[in-house]
Amino acid sequence: WNDVRVRKAVSIAIDRRELAASWRGGLGFFPPTLLLSPDLGGQWGLPTAELLQTPGFRRPHSVDEEASKQLFKEAGVDPTTLEPVYLYTAFLADFGEAMQAQLSKIGLKLKTKVTATGVINNDELTKGNFDISWSTGGTTFDDPADLLLELVGTQGNKNLGIWKFPEIDQLAIEQDRTLDPTKRREL
Repeated sequence: WNDVRVRKAVSIAIDRRELAASWRGGLGFFPPTLLLSPDLGGQWGLPTAELLQTPGFRRPHSVDEEASKQLFKEAGVDPTTLEPVYLYTAFLADFGEAMQAQLSKIGLKLKTKVTATGVINNDELTKGNFDISWSTGGTTFDDPADLLLELVGTQGNKNLGIWKFPEIDQLAIEQDRTLDPTKRREL
């Protein structure tokens, strides 16, 4: 998991369109965005057309499955020898089954660990008792400081001390102090 190629291989093997179809009887929003797309009035996210060309979203998904296998090969890792712990809540049981089915296409077998929502947020995630986790979420306002930085900022409450990117932290501080929208977007 310390090899970015392995993490990317797992990520692009996940067919997000298929996952959306497994959520609430197929009523999940697709494509999901971390930051609101300009098509929906946002100023920070990728346009939908661009997002749909990124790995994990594009069609046919078999292209991403092959790219995933290639990344595993480049990393010298046989995915059939891995059994990552997939942590999720009972609330996301449909996602658990869909993830298992999707990742089995590249030979990855998940060990599923289902827990209560309060426990996943306050105990399991904090202790790092997982390899892969999935959570729902969305932005409450159209700004990177809302959701993105809680995931990748060094002090982000969902970072769990995993990622340390001082350059992102510095850009975030500068961006947060800048009033000009064009300059904020550049930062």
